[in-house]
Amino acid sequence: MRRLFSIFVFIELALSLILLLKSEFLIGEHPNPVEFIVSKLYGSLDLIVAIMGYLIFKHWKFESLFRKLFLAYTTSHILRAMVFWSGLAASVASFQYLFYFHLGCAAVLLVAYLSDKTPWDDQRQSAS
Repeated sequence: MRRLFSIFVFIELALSLILLLKSEFLIGEHPNPVEFIVSKLYGSLDLIVAIMGYLIFKHWKFESLFRKLFLAYTTSHILRAMVFWSGLAASVASFQYLFYFHLGCAAVLLVAYLSDKTPWDDQRQSAS
């Protein structure tokens, strides 16, 4: 489970980098092929992160606020994937907002990963 969570955080950081590059270099007045490919790549990675998030969520058997927030965060990835696949996110402001959102989420998830008490450790202790 820890390995899946660390992959999850790594992909989250990669998504932040894609958003930064897209907002800084690839947004123009007319869509170009590179922008189209990056949007589809971002949407695909967003969907992969959502699937991984649901797998992590499934292994947390106890109820907690962190678990519920994690489910809401994972669900938001599906919504963002739909926005990118449809081509609706075309303004620089929306990409900068998504970049900072992803960077903040990745930081929170990384802190949770590095902390001494993670949800699956808590679950393992309560089972014994």
